[in-house]
Amino acid sequence: MKKTTYVLGLASGALLALNWRFLLKEGVKVGVKAGREIKKVSAQTLEDIQDASAEALQDLAAEEKSAAKGKTTA
Repeated sequence: MKKTTYVLGLASGALLALNWRFLLKEGVKVGVKAGREIKKVSAQTLEDIQDASAEALQDLAAEEKSAAKGKTTA
């Protein structure tokens, strides 16, 4: 069992030594793609937060206006 593990380790090491540039390049590509997707999702989330904030401020302004009207008529 130890001999099999040694042979597999040696073979994977040789394979890695021959293909390290390709593997590195592919890893970088995956990272860039993930970063772009995260940026896109973050931009959409920020836009949603800004929209919700604007709506909340409008609601508060309307409530304050309504409350001020109620005080002047009373």
